Amino acid sequence: MIKIKNLNKYFNERHVLRNINYNIIKKDRIAIIGPSGSGKSTFLRCLNLLEKPTSGQIYFNDAEITNNKTDIKKVRQKMNMVFQYFNLFENKTVLENIILAPTKLKKINVKKAIENAVVLLKRFNLEKQKDLYPKQLSGGQKQRIAIIRSIAMNPEVILFDEPTSSLDPEMIDEVLNVIYSLTRSKITMVFVTHELNFARKIANRVVFMCNGKFLEEGTPEKIFNNPETERLKNFLKNFK
Repeated sequence: MIKIKNLNKYFNERHVLRNINYNIIKKDRIAIIGPSGSGKSTFLRCLNLLEKPTSGQIYFNDAEITNNKTDIKKVRQKMNMVFQYFNLFENKTVLENIILAPTKLKKINVKKAIENAVVLLKRFNLEKQKDLYPKQLSGGQKQRIAIIRSIAMNPEVILFDEPTSSLDPEMIDEVLNVIYSLTRSKITMVFVTHELNFARKIANRVVFMCNGKFLEEGTPEKIFNNPETERLKNFLKNFK
């Protein structure tokens, strides 16, 4: 589904991503872990060109999206992103936040978009919040709404950029449960996370990033139980 070839990213003189090659297959659940500053979020943002790679190619469904002729807005309809800090529109209600993209970008009828949104809100026990504004919600509710907003676009891929990092500890589980529920769907997921137990539970493959490189990759069992490099062993030891 997604093919990354020789991906590099510089910020001025700083080499953030170093010649990354990787394939993401349909229905994959890829967890990207690693120390802060290793390039995890930058890699994720490069996948849908929120950050433009310095060099290399990214292919999505066999089309090169790093080509200048690509309509990236159409790509992002199929490859949605959930951010650390929710990015909800503060001047719109929960319902308005959810239906905005489907009606504006996908031209879905407003009535139908509302019906779909209400179904999703019921599914995640947030129907009572549909007429509230973001400032009236808890952090956990905001992030769950952000995820629902992404699901409402019926994407093929959702990218999660540390979705629990800005939450209080008691709110983390409610967000992780929403993400876990998506494993029963056909949505491909790539998520940057520091929640290692969650990564072990949900991912079919785990990538350990360090210094802009994919240092190790494998099943959760391999990465967490049989790490090969000293760097990963030390990383896991610190988390334990």
